[in-house]
Amino acid sequence: MTPYFAIDKLENVHGNFKLGPVSMELDKGEYMVVLGPTGCGKTSLLRNIAGIAVSKTGDIYLDGENINNLPPHKRKIGYVTQTSDLFPHLTVKQNVGFGLKYQKLSYADKKAKTGRFLELFGLTAIADQHASTLSGGETKRVAMARSLITEPRILLLDEPLGMLDHNGRKKMTRILQMIHTELKTTTIHVTHDRHEAWSIARKCAVMNDGMVMQTGSTSELFRMPQSRFVAEFLGGTNIFEAEFKDNIARISWLELKIKQNNLKNNGWILIRPEKINIVDATSKSKFNGTISEIKDSGEFIEIVAESVKSVSIMVHTSLDNAIGLKTGDKICLDWDDESVHTILKD
Repeated sequence: MTPYFAIDKLENVHGNFKLGPVSMELDKGEYMVVLGPTGCGKTSLLRNIAGIAVSKTGDIYLDGENINNLPPHKRKIGYVTQTSDLFPHLTVKQNVGFGLKYQKLSYADKKAKTGRFLELFGLTAIADQHASTLSGGETKRVAMARSLITEPRILLLDEPLGMLDHNGRKKMTRILQMIHTELKTTTIHVTHDRHEAWSIARKCAVMNDGMVMQTGSTSELFRMPQSRFVAEFLGGTNIFEAEFKDNIARISWLELKIKQNNLKNNGWILIRPEKINIVDATSKSKFNGTISEIKDSGEFIEIVAESVKSVSIMVHTSLDNAIGLKTGDKICLDWDDESVHTILKD
């Protein structure tokens, strides 16, 4: 089946930076988060999709149409930039309804639609305020309402939670989830924050140096990264170089059973910190060491343990499991063989 949105081997050069080749697909109504470090090409990718930057090589398809040669205003794409770009001299209501000026709707229909989107984004109470008086969170909501009111074929969000405080980010996350459930607009949301991807999207892509390193479900990328870069960028901390033979992974301090057979290349193993259990000293364990760090993250207790061989391993556990533990204590750790993920070298 033909995907609703597709990029096929897109390439472009901006000064000393090369984007691509990039290929990706989205079904209609999907919400994808594109993750990557600053300068990896996330904004450049959006600008090429929007038509602000013109691709030199490759194709972009939207709803069965090749849009490579269409100017931005004919692509019917909503694009919310990092700076939101509101009209400061207009009110919230005027900004939200601005795009309807060019649609063949009656005055009554335009007024009703503007009112609906003001309500949808929680902006009714500030509808008559000028854009120049708004907070960061309010500005983001107005920009998104203005983009979505025109019913774009796809919505592009460039760091929509950037420059918001913790509470503002949580509130905006809930709004994004609610709006997507309501409108089901196909969306590409770029960020450098992996927590955004985990909390919002079911589909994810990771970029680096202008390339898409991996695409898949958010759960798949976090739990089964295909490269060391993706593993580390998504918060993988327990990554150990390994030699693979048959279904055994040999690391410097342990041999582990793995699910894959007949692996020929060496690489690394990843053990997610939340998959590691603290066990009693009398129980079978794969790691024995001393706690060097322990801190409460708010969602879990983070423990770093070191062995006599200077091997360091991180554990995420519940408050109940960490009661009484402190720096300098001996600790024994174990995990299921199934939780070990292998990463092959290229």
